[in-house]
Amino acid sequence: VEVHVILRALRESDISSCLMVDLPISREDDTEAAPPIRVDLAASVRAPCVELQEDALDLGVARASAPLASKLRLSNPTDVPVLARIRSRPEEEADGGASAGDIDFPCEAHTE
Repeated sequence: VEVHVILRALRESDISSCLMVDLPISREDDTEAAPPIRVDLAASVRAPCVELQEDALDLGVARASAPLASKLRLSNPTDVPVLARIRSRPEEEADGGASAGDIDFPCEAHTE
């Protein structure tokens, strides 16, 4: 018999616990056919840690309608895979300065 155990943790944590496998006579009768089996459970739940190599992305000056290119370097020093998404900032997230409504961001989103 193969039993799949799926753990979905909501935050980083170290888990040390146990599971009990009951062995009833049938689905309808909870009488034990054999003593329960203890299965120790250990897990280290970690989240990826994305770090920016630069504090800002300066695209410089360019002629209107001319493409601009620059590199934004992210690093993930953990062994946990990460999904990064670049998007324009909604107006309610703006922290002063020009609001998202004042800036026509040329890219809605990009996922790598």
